[in-house]
Amino acid sequence: MKLSRRAALRLEQFLISLAMSLFMSLALLIIRDGFFNGFFIAWLKAWGIAFMVALPVSIVVVPIIKRSVNKIDSGQ
Repeated sequence: MKLSRRAALRLEQFLISLAMSLFMSLALLIIRDGFFNGFFIAWLKAWGIAFMVALPVSIVVVPIIKRSVNKIDSGQ
């Protein structure tokens, strides 16, 4: 199956947001509270909130960053 360029970009943004929010919420919860009874449920809740923030941010920010890097790279 071949994805369109736009669909591939959206899938990339989705997967990056998923992975980053997963690992960041895990790390921050461990740093803040350590392991405790109910840790897994607390982590899933924190991850859900983090992902709901990360996905729209990546949809807005990733294209801006790519354009900025392209301008820097092309010398403009």
